[in-house]
Amino acid sequence: GLKHRPAQQEAQLWLARTLIERDNYDAALRFLNGLIQNPKVQTDLLPDIWEAMAYYHIYREDYGEALEPLQQSMLLTKNKQTKARRGFVLAQLFEKVNDGTRAYAAYEAVLKSNPDFTMAFNCRLNMALNAWRAGSGTAQQAFANLEKMAKEDKNTL
Repeated sequence: GLKHRPAQQEAQLWLARTLIERDNYDAALRFLNGLIQNPKVQTDLLPDIWEAMAYYHIYREDYGEALEPLQQSMLLTKNKQTKARRGFVLAQLFEKVNDGTRAYAAYEAVLKSNPDFTMAFNCRLNMALNAWRAGSGTAQQAFANLEKMAKEDKNTL
């Protein structure tokens, strides 16, 4: 027969996400910390719990605080597409905290995971912009990279 799985923890996770959206941060944090500290937490929920914790910090514009929970989430995430999406957000967070080197590396890691076209294109675009901002690439190099991408068959609409 079907194995019954208690839905309470998943419900608490969704409630925490809803509370974040409604700016009820204290309650959201209580639920998320309660789940993280629960020794009987369902391990398959942990990547999503950590991702929600990162979202909590992003929503509050505490970008530096979101880095660690998002990295925790990625360590535990098995699905390649989900991991790539979270990696892309991680790269954007590194940009937000002015860590261009780690942002570039995070975009590179996403590219290595063979993401869909749109994500790959945005990774390359952001990498070119990062290099230019960091002074390791000129505006001409950034444009040359973008032109090369535009000429590739897979990039034509």
